[in-house]
Amino acid sequence: MKIPLLRPLHPAAASQAGSVGQDFQRQFYESGYEAPLVVPTRPRILDAWLPSVSRLDVAVSLLPGGVRLLDVGCGDGQLLEQAAVKFKELFGVDIARNRVERANERLKHLPQPCDLRTVKLDRESLPFESDFFDAVVAVAVLPFVFDVDHALHEMTRVLKPGGALLVQTNNLGFLRHRLSVLFRGEVRTSYFYGWDGNTLHYFSRTPLVDALGSCGLRVQTISTSGRLQKIRAKWPAVLGADLIVLAKKAQRPCDSQTEP
Repeated sequence: MKIPLLRPLHPAAASQAGSVGQDFQRQFYESGYEAPLVVPTRPRILDAWLPSVSRLDVAVSLLPGGVRLLDVGCGDGQLLEQAAVKFKELFGVDIARNRVERANERLKHLPQPCDLRTVKLDRESLPFESDFFDAVVAVAVLPFVFDVDHALHEMTRVLKPGGALLVQTNNLGFLRHRLSVLFRGEVRTSYFYGWDGNTLHYFSRTPLVDALGSCGLRVQTISTSGRLQKIRAKWPAVLGADLIVLAKKAQRPCDSQTEP
C-alpha cells in the first residue's frame, strides 16, 4: 500500500514565492497537494477480513448533528460530504486554495448550501460571527498549525453554547510508541524517513483534554480509529494511534470543565 503525503516545497518554488511576496506556508500546502509524496508502507493483508475504520468514519459517527457544520481544514470536502445527512448547512475552511476548489467540485451535487473559504488560521480569525455553528470539526489540523491555542479559541468562539467540537490528533502515548522507546530508545512518528514532514505538535490524552478545558469545553467522548477500533476505543490513550475527542461548549462560563 502507498500513502500520499505532502511533498516539500521545491527550492525554486520557495524562492519564487518569496520573491513575489506570496505566503510561503500557503504555497507549501498548495504545492504539496498538487504533487503529493507517495511513501510505500507494509502490505495491508488484513484489510479483506479485518478492515480498518477510518478517522473520518469515526468523526462523522460521533457528530450529534444540527443546522450548521464547520469543517476546519476541510481538504477536498470528504468529511463534509459524509456528514451532509446530519446538517442543513455546510461550511469549510482550508489554507490551500486548490483543496477548496476540489471540495467545491465534490460537494456541488448536495442539496444544501456549502460555503467554502480559504483561511490561514495561524494569522487570521475564522470569518464567521461568534456562537454561529452547531458543530465544528478539525481532523488532522492541530498537529499542523503553529498556534494551537489560537486555533482552539477561534473554533470555540464560533461554536454555539452547548455546541460540539470534534478534534482528531496524533497520539504520542500510543502503545507502539511506548514500546519503541522502551526497547529501541526511539520513536517513529511518521512515514517519512528521518523526519516528520510538516508535523509541528504531538499530543497525548491529558494535555489535549487540558487544552480543550482551558477553552471552556467539556470532553464528552474520547475515541480512536484503525483496525479493531471498538476494542482500541476502550482505552484510546494507550491503544489508539490517534485521538478523536468530542467536546461540548459550556452553556455558561461556570459550566466549563473536563470529564475524567
